[in-house]
Amino acid sequence: MNAPVDVSLFARAAKPITSYRRYWAHRFGPAPFLPMSRKEMDALGWDSCDIVLVTGDAYVDHASFGMAVVGRVLEAQGFRVGIISQPDWHSAEAFKALGKPNLFWGVTAGNMDSMINRYTADRKLRSDDAYTPGDVGGKRPDRAAIVYSQRCREAFKDVPIILGGIEGSLRRIAHYDYWSEKVRHSIALDAKCDLLLYGNAERAIVEVAHRLAAREPVEDITDVRGTAFVRRSTPEGWSEVDSTSVDTPGRVEDHVSPYMTIADQAKAKGESCAKEEGTGALQGAPQALQFVPNPRVKLNRDRTVIRLPSYEAVKSDPILYATTPAACCTWRPTRAMPARWCRRTANATSGSTRRRSR
Repeated sequence: MNAPVDVSLFARAAKPITSYRRYWAHRFGPAPFLPMSRKEMDALGWDSCDIVLVTGDAYVDHASFGMAVVGRVLEAQGFRVGIISQPDWHSAEAFKALGKPNLFWGVTAGNMDSMINRYTADRKLRSDDAYTPGDVGGKRPDRAAIVYSQRCREAFKDVPIILGGIEGSLRRIAHYDYWSEKVRHSIALDAKCDLLLYGNAERAIVEVAHRLAAREPVEDITDVRGTAFVRRSTPEGWSEVDSTSVDTPGRVEDHVSPYMTIADQAKAKGESCAKEEGTGALQGAPQALQFVPNPRVKLNRDRTVIRLPSYEAVKSDPILYATTPAACCTWRPTRAMPARWCRRTANATSGSTRRRSR
């Protein structure tokens, strides 16, 4: 099975976002609005877009809309950026509105998780959508990031897909899905994206854009902080650490009723409460814990991966599911995906409206 890889730290210093040489297309200057149609591209004198962003939100040129921010950040780097907002996902035609991107697709579900945006906690359809003109609901599909990625691939299959946003960030690892009540694969596998960016990814997407513009293959971009990608196996020259040795799965304790006092909890266990008996005073000052490296374990931390349990094992074992994400956060040279392994590397065109904030 393919294995998603989550890169969270690198040894090299992060390059300042303003230190890149601007792409040649900066000579066109900034657009009043990011174009959403061929007509608007023609008015700007563009024959094509370097990057096309696809979002489940309406396009509002304001900092509260993530894709507007990302688009303007990329534009400041000299790239010609178009945006496809709330496209009709029933076919790939709406995704061809701006033509073929020269560099990559940038895909997101929008400011909100598409399932939360469309359904209530009782799994009933919502009647409105705060990120759609007129509060009209139903303008985006379920699991929008996956659907949009599939349509982008269908429209122009040889263009790299860079997935981001809240769905990419929160679902980059195997995760429990409330709506289907089961553990699902990483979204990197379901969406079949070339690269997944998570968190505040402005720095990452700028680096990726410049490297793609320099004709570096997307499959070779494996050392950018805050990215995840898919690999079939562990590369040569890398050592592995079993995740259960990082965070050993233990027993699951019963939930304690929030209405029980400490004395009630002790009584329920057949014990007495030391505090009530007056013997619960602290003995001496609290001691700080010290963590020291194990001298018997010699690892090249720059070329070490955590071997995590398989997706099938995580899916069938609740304890393993609970401890696997903790392992990748606790060990910290890498933050891994609960599917196979991870590594630490050196480290809209639609009827929606637009509005510029004053």
